[in-house]
Amino acid sequence: MSGDNLNYRKYKDKKGRLILDKWIDDIIKDKRNTEFSIKKHINKHAKQIYDRDPEKWCASMRNLLELYEKIHNIKPSVSLQIERFNNKYNKNKYRYTPQPKI
Repeated sequence: MSGDNLNYRKYKDKKGRLILDKWIDDIIKDKRNTEFSIKKHINKHAKQIYDRDPEKWCASMRNLLELYEKIHNIKPSVSLQIERFNNKYNKNKYRYTPQPKI
């Protein structure tokens, strides 16, 4: 199955997620993709944020982050994400947005 002639935009359901998960697993099993190479790629990709299409850039970065999470067998919880936002806010209350009142 070659990716050259397939329209991947049609995969918005469970089948698309299955393809993506399998592809991520295959990439991690490939010995050319080490933790170091993934980190290096994330760093390189982050620098491209200014001159790339935002939607495509975001999808690519999300793929790289999913690879990184899978390598380390982690999935940051919502509470950890909130904690990280709160830490940033507490360090510089003028620069960062406060937690919303719900």
